[in-house]
Amino acid sequence: MLSYYERNVDYLELTLGTIPAAEAVTFDLGAHIVPQLIKGASENKAVYSFDDGDASIHLAEVALSEDNHFVTLLFHYADKSISDPAFKSLDTGEVRTEKKSKEKNEGIAVSAHLVIDLDNALGQKDSCYFSLLELVPHLSKSLLSRALNYFFNKALTGTKFTNPKSQKKVRPSFSFDSLTCNDLIDGLRERRLTALTFVSKILEDDMDENELTPTEQRISFAVGDNVRGEVAYNLLHRASKKAKKQGYTTLKVNYEDVYSGNRTGTFNKLDEESLNRAAGVFAKRGKLYCEAQINQCQKSIHTELSNKMMTLLIKERGQKDVVSDTTEAAQTPHLLADQA
Repeated sequence: MLSYYERNVDYLELTLGTIPAAEAVTFDLGAHIVPQLIKGASENKAVYSFDDGDASIHLAEVALSEDNHFVTLLFHYADKSISDPAFKSLDTGEVRTEKKSKEKNEGIAVSAHLVIDLDNALGQKDSCYFSLLELVPHLSKSLLSRALNYFFNKALTGTKFTNPKSQKKVRPSFSFDSLTCNDLIDGLRERRLTALTFVSKILEDDMDENELTPTEQRISFAVGDNVRGEVAYNLLHRASKKAKKQGYTTLKVNYEDVYSGNRTGTFNKLDEESLNRAAGVFAKRGKLYCEAQINQCQKSIHTELSNKMMTLLIKERGQKDVVSDTTEAAQTPHLLADQA
């Protein structure tokens, strides 16, 4: 269930690729992609239907910030297969169900804002962009990737790009990766470990086949409620050191995230440096509070929420680390000829 006045957000990195991959041209999000998305949303053409037509993702609105450094995309997700919503009186206990209209082909709907930083921070590839996704039920980053890829393959039929070198037609591909916490200390700051599982892979003789068969050996133990922060940090290091001596090679941690409940992360190595780095283990998330009510399915972009998501992105990249886009804007149109 979603609150009226708060939302959790996922820190992501959007990567623009090329289809076919062999063409290897560079798409610029602001110059090549955003104008087509604005056009597709305004013409109501940016729609991706799936699950035999029972569900769809609709790009409802696209808006650039006043300084043109950020773009906000509002997506609608609707699904006919989700059960009808129920309401219960807190006074009488009476329950009622609100039926979907079959005549209107209605599905249960939810909206999500995706805010993308159009600048590249130092250290990022030209085709990578920091983004924030509002976390709502059913609308995941992988599903958004599928929708965006579909838009530029099928829905936005007037959008054509050509590689000027090979003269072959190309189109962009979209993929999202979660940003992770900086290190183990940062990862444990707002998370509580609930369980540790050490895994070792061993080879056993298969007497019938005369072959070696890989099998896994696991050992797990729960972590107490009061084990947090520095105590959790020390416990993880001590347990990993002992497990490594016994031949274990991998650690799976179950943890409670204040933003999104129970989750699992994996340490592929048990040495001290790998543990402290915690690369890819703890997905980075945030929580935002708004004064204006946020509807389950916003008809239009929620300005306050969008602005607060932009503020988080500015903090993420750091203003001093932003590469100016003036040179990029002058050069990238020559990389791809838009034939729309």
